[in-house]
Formats: sequence, structure tokens, C-alpha cells
Amino acid sequence: MEELSNVAVNTMKIASRIIITVISFASVLITLIITAAIITWTLSILIPEQLGSRLAEDALRSLGLSYTRYRGPSDADSGVMNHEKAVARILTCRKITNEKQLEESDKRILRPSIRNEEINISYAIIDLNTSERRISFMSAEIVQKRYEFQNENDRNYKYMQYSTFATIIIGMLTTAFISLSSSKIFKDESNISATVQILAILLPAIGTALAAVVAFYNPTEKYARAKQASTSLGQLHRDISTEIYKIDCINNLNDEKQRQLSTKIDGWESQYGNVLNIAAARDLTQQGNSSSGTGNRAEGH
Repeated sequence: MEELSNVAVNTMKIASRIIITVISFASVLITLIITAAIITWTLSILIPEQLGSRLAEDALRSLGLSYTRYRGPSDADSGVMNHEKAVARILTCRKITNEKQLEESDKRILRPSIRNEEINISYAIIDLNTSERRISFMSAEIVQKRYEFQNENDRNYKYMQYSTFATIIIGMLTTAFISLSSSKIFKDESNISATVQILAILLPAIGTALAAVVAFYNPTEKYARAKQASTSLGQLHRDISTEIYKIDCINNLNDEKQRQLSTKIDGWESQYGNVLNIAAARDLTQQGNSSSGTGNRAEGH
């Protein structure tokens, strides 16, 4: 009976060590993966997006894998639709059907469709008035900004996900290994015990480093800022593309209505500037808070 009891105890010890070895190996592997993910995430922030896309494309192609470029998000696509809607009103009022009727500076903004049967026909240049140019140029700028903010939203949302998952996993592993290192099972001098003790020291350090990186870049705050700016620009853009159809053709307005329209455009431009200024101010405030917070943590250590 005593021999059977010893065999059972030894079997349980061997089984427990095998389980702990597997857990330790898996934990080391997970830690390495998370560390690599943190490095990749940090580099993705520091490396310009276009360069990063080219590097990703080259890397995937070298492995024989396909690469699909990012398509414009729906909010930015709606920006193009708003711009085309506003521009269509101007083109219709001025009876512009071919780009030859426009100055070079206006072609890039209005982009009218070209009819093949009219390519060889000569046209008189139609000079847009100040109000028409102000509306079309502002609308084109809003399209560009909506693309920029939406792309920033997508990037920061991914960073939010990665940082949250990494923080949860590292926190879970940290708690587990600190508890294991304090238990009686790992008080011997075996390799497994040494591994557990090392991980119990390294994981909190990795967690602190991750928290510092996340606090510095603060993707949650950047996401909220860009999302609000994108929403505000979308509302302004829809207002412009709708309001322009509620007035007579701009080129037919009398002096008084032209002044009223100019005042309305002033209001749109003021709203547009306010959205950009608020977004820029929040970005500077967020950077200042991140730098201050990082400095305070460094002083605390």
C-alpha cells in the first residue's frame, strides 16, 4: 500500500510538472507574441502610412501572398457624394458639360464628365464667380479632411483593440505567475521554478511598458477626437450640398441675394474652420497630457 501511495504521489508530481511546463512554455510564447505585437504596433505608428503599406505589400508578395489595398470607408465615400451633389448644381446652372469650358484651376475641383462625341468641339471658357469657387473649393477640402479623419479613425480603432487585448492578456498572465511564484510548489531550484520566477518579474515590467506606450499615444482619445471631427464635417457637408439647391442659380442672383449668399458661405467657412481648430486644439492638449503623464510616471519610479 505504501509503495502504491508513493507511486501515486510521484505520478501526480510528474503530471503536475508536465502541466506546469506546458503552461510555462505557452506563457513564454504568448509573451513573445505580445512583445512582437507591441513593437509592430509602435512601428506602425512611427512609420508613415504610405511607407508602411509599401513595406507590407513587399513582405506579403515575397511570401507569395496577395495584397489588397485599403478601400475608402463609407463616411469618406459619402463625402465624395456630397461634393458631387454640390458641384452638380453649379455645373447645371452654368450649363457646363465639358471640362474645356473651365479654367485649369477649376477643372481639378469640379471634375465634370467628358462626353466623347464633344471632345473635338471648341468651347468658350466659363469663368465661375467668387461664390461658386468658394463653395466648390471648400467642398473639395472637406472631402479630403473627411478621408483623413476617417482613416485616422480606422487606425486608432485597431490600436484600441490591440492595446486592450494585450493589456488583458498580460494582466491575466501577471496575476497567474505572481501567484504561482508565491506558492509552495515552486520553491525548489528546478528550471521550471526559475522560469516561473523570471516571468513573474518580466510580465509586470512588460505591462508597465505597454501601459506607458498606450498612455502616450492614447488611441482612445485620438479616436474620439477624429470621430467627432468627422461627424461634424459630415453634417456641414450635407448642409452645404442641400442648401445650395434651395437657392436660385448663383450666377442669376441679384446683388442683394449675392450678399446674402456670401454671408451664408461665410458661416459655412467659419464652421469648417472651427471644426479643424477644435480637433487641432484637442490633439495638442492630448499630446501635452500624455507627455506630462509619462514624465510623472518616470518621476514616480
